[in-house]
Amino acid sequence: MEQFLKWLAGLGPGEGQAGEKLRFEFSSLPGGTLALLSIAATVAILFLVFYLYKKDARRLSPAKRSLLAFLRLMALASIALLLLEPTLVKVRKSIRPGEVIVLLDASQSMGHLDSYAHSEKESDSWKAIGVEDPSTMSRFGLSIHLLKTKDILNTLAKKNLVRVRLFGEGSRPAPEKQEREKGKESKTTKASKEVGGKKLGKDQVRLGRLPPPPVLDWDAMKPTEGGTNLTTSLRQALDAVRSARVAGVILLTDGRVNLGGRPEEAGAILARKNIDKVYVVGVGDPREAWIVSLSDLQAPEKVFKGDPVPVSVRVQSQGYPLQQVEVRLMERSEGGRKTLATKRVELGGDQPSVTVKFPPQKLEKEGEHVLEVELGPPEGEDFDRERHRIVHRVQVLTSTLDVLVIAGSPTFEYRLVKTQLQRDDTVKVACWLQSAEKGFPQEGNVSLRALPKDPKELDEWDVIVFLDPDPRSIPLEFSQMVERAVSERGTGLWWVMGDKFSLSAIQPDSSLKPLVDLLPIVPDLPSAEREIGYGRFFRTAWPWHLTTEGKRHRSLRLVSSPEANEQIWGLLPGFHWSFPVLRKKPAAFVLIDHPNDAFMVGGQRRPILATQFVGAGRVSYSGTDETYRWFGVMEPAFNRYWLKGLRFLSEGRLTAGSGRYKLGLSLTKVTLGKEVEIFLRALNENFEPLIAEDVPVRVQGPKGSSFEVRLKPLASGEGRYRGAFRPTGTGTWTVTAMSGDGAGKPVTFEVQRSKLESRGPMDRAGLQRLAKTAGGEFLMPDHLADRVAGIPSRSRTSVYAFPFPLWDNWFSLALVVFFLTLEWILRKRFDLI
Repeated sequence: MEQFLKWLAGLGPGEGQAGEKLRFEFSSLPGGTLALLSIAATVAILFLVFYLYKKDARRLSPAKRSLLAFLRLMALASIALLLLEPTLVKVRKSIRPGEVIVLLDASQSMGHLDSYAHSEKESDSWKAIGVEDPSTMSRFGLSIHLLKTKDILNTLAKKNLVRVRLFGEGSRPAPEKQEREKGKESKTTKASKEVGGKKLGKDQVRLGRLPPPPVLDWDAMKPTEGGTNLTTSLRQALDAVRSARVAGVILLTDGRVNLGGRPEEAGAILARKNIDKVYVVGVGDPREAWIVSLSDLQAPEKVFKGDPVPVSVRVQSQGYPLQQVEVRLMERSEGGRKTLATKRVELGGDQPSVTVKFPPQKLEKEGEHVLEVELGPPEGEDFDRERHRIVHRVQVLTSTLDVLVIAGSPTFEYRLVKTQLQRDDTVKVACWLQSAEKGFPQEGNVSLRALPKDPKELDEWDVIVFLDPDPRSIPLEFSQMVERAVSERGTGLWWVMGDKFSLSAIQPDSSLKPLVDLLPIVPDLPSAEREIGYGRFFRTAWPWHLTTEGKRHRSLRLVSSPEANEQIWGLLPGFHWSFPVLRKKPAAFVLIDHPNDAFMVGGQRRPILATQFVGAGRVSYSGTDETYRWFGVMEPAFNRYWLKGLRFLSEGRLTAGSGRYKLGLSLTKVTLGKEVEIFLRALNENFEPLIAEDVPVRVQGPKGSSFEVRLKPLASGEGRYRGAFRPTGTGTWTVTAMSGDGAGKPVTFEVQRSKLESRGPMDRAGLQRLAKTAGGEFLMPDHLADRVAGIPSRSRTSVYAFPFPLWDNWFSLALVVFFLTLEWILRKRFDLI
C-alpha cells in the first residue's frame, strides 16, 4: 500500500531515505461545527441515495439496486475525498546537537613523570581509576588513561556531540582513526552529508539521533607542543563550534601556562560563553619536584685543528638544599667514552643555578667530535638522560687550506698575499699570474701549468682568489665552472677589485660576468668609468670603518678582545682608492664601509668589504687592493686578516663536502614539536644537476628507528630538492642521502625540549582560579566520571514535513468519472433512464 501511495504522490521508489517516515492525512478535514454538519450531510446523502433507489427501482432485484446504490455512493465518496484533499506527508527529523569540548594538554611538560612521593591524595586518585603506579606514567599518558576508562566519551556522546582537541601553543582536533575500507564512511561523517539536496552543515545531524563518540587514534597523540597558550587554545576551540550550543568544557592539563594570558583570563573566556558545565582536571604532582638538571651548553660548532675548545654549561637545582654535585665533560667515540674534565660544584637552596666552565680542550683529530656533559644526580634521584646529559657536536676542520690565486698583474697586493700564504704551513697555494709570459713557471707551493679544465680538478681548491683579474685570458667556460663550484659544491670565492682590469671585468659582455653576478654588491659602472683611468691619483688615506656586523664577524677579529680589535683597525694604514658601488645585494653583509658620507649612494655608504652566502658557498668582495700597506706597519694584522678571511670562505666547502650529494638542514638544534626542513643539492655522475621527480633520504632517530623522506624539486634551480618532517623525540637525529653509489655526507641535528616547557609541578592554584572564574569546578581525576553524567543536553530536534497531494492529479478525477460513468451505463441498461 505504501508503494502505491508513493506512486500516487509522484515519489520514486528510492526517494524515501533512512530515518524518514511517511504518514497519510487530510489537509482540508473540517473541524468543530463544520465537522458535525459534514457528518449530518453524509448521513442525509446516504439516506437520500437509499430512498431514491428504493422508489425508482422497485422492479429491479435487490442485488441490482444495491449495485447501483454502491456505485452512486462511491462516486460521491470520491468527490468527498477530493474536497478533503488527501495528502501523503514525508516527515524528517534532524538534530542540531549541543557540543561538549574535551581539551587535552599536549605540551611537552605533559611528557614529564612525577614521583607523587609527597602527594598521596593525587596518587590515590589515579589508583582509583586503575593506575597501579602513577609515577611510571607521564602526565599525558595518565590523561589518555582517564579518557579511555570509565566510559567517559560514550557517556558524553549520549546527550551531545563530543569534540576532543589537543592544545599547546594553539588547539587542533585530536587525530581520529581512518576507516580501512576504501570509500567507507563513519557514522559521524555520514551524519553531516547533504540530505535531499539540502546541506545540513557539519554541526547538524539528521536521522533523529546523535553520532557516536569519535574513535581516536591514541597512538598518534604525542606531547610535543613547545609552549602552552591556554587563552588562544580556548578561543580557537570555541570558534570551531561557534554555531553550536556548548553544553560543557572539560580541560585536562598540568596548568603550566607559559604563553598568552593568565589562567583567570582563560576562565573569563569560558564565563562569557555561558557554558553549563566547566570541569578542570589537574594532571601531575602539585608539589615541587626535587631534581637537578643541565641546560645552556655553550661551545663552538666548528674549530680548526689544534684550536682550543671552550665548554661551559648551566647546572640547575630545584627543591634540594645546598649540596655538591659532580659534572663531567666527556668525548664519545666508537671506542667508548673518555673523560676530558671533571668539576664539583655547590648549588641548591639560595643558589639554584651555577655556570660550570671547563678548561679549554684541544681536539687534534679532524672530523666530527661528540662531546657530552654529564651530571651525577644526588642520592635518591635516578639518572635521567634527558635532564642529566647534554650532547654537543664539534666539527674539527682541516688545518691545511688549498688556495688558488688568479691575478691579472703582479701588484703589491698580489706579491705580499702570495708570499705570506707560501710561508704559512697550514696553506697550500697555487698562483696563476695572467700577465706572465708563456712558459714562465707559476709561483706557489704547487706550480700550475694551466688553469683547471674540469670540475674534478677545480674541486682540489677550497678557495679561489681573484686579484684584479684580466677577463681577456679567462674563458667564459672557466667562469661558469667556478660559478657552479661555488653555488653547488661550496667552494669559496674572494674577489679583490683593482684599478687596472676590474672595470673591464664587470662589463656586461665580459667572460667573468658569471662570477661578477655572484658578488654581494652591484658595481656602479658609470661612476667607475669616470673615476678609473691612467693619471688619476687619490691623496686622502681613508680609515677602515667596521660596521656593526663587521665588529662581530670572526673573520675580522685580529685579536680576541673586541675593544682592542677595534683600536687596531683604527691604527692600520688606510686606503686611498675604492671601486664605486651602486648598492649592496639584499642577502649581503657589509663588514667595512667607506667612512666618508660623500661616497654614499641611496642613503648607504659605499661597501669596502662585503660577504654573502651563494648556494652552498660563500663569496667575499674587497673594493680596494691596498691591504698591502699594513705589511710594513703591522705584519701580523695583514696575515690574520687574509688567513681568517680564507678560513671563513673555506667553511662552505668543508661543510658541503665535494661529493655529488650535499645535504643541508634548516636548523642544527631544534625544539621538539618544530618542523625540520631538509635541503639537498644533487649532481649526477658528470657533476651536472640531477633531474628527478623526487630524491629519497634516510632519517634515523635517536632510538635506532629510521624512515624515508622524499624530497621534491625546488623551483629555484635544477638539482635542488626540499622536504620536511617533524621529529617525535629528543636526542640526535641523522639524515643521509640515499644515492646509488653511496655518496653523500650525513648531517646530524639535536632535538631538545622547549625551555618554556621545563619540568615543574602541576599549577593547582592556577587551575583552581581558572575553574572559579569560569563558574566551573576543579576536579580530582577519579571524580570526572561522576560529573560528566550531569552535563545537560543542549541538542535541539527539528521536524521537517514535506506534503505530496494525492487529490490533485489525473487519477483522482478518473476515479470519479469511472464510478459515475459505470452507474449511468447500468441505469441505461436497466431502463431507468
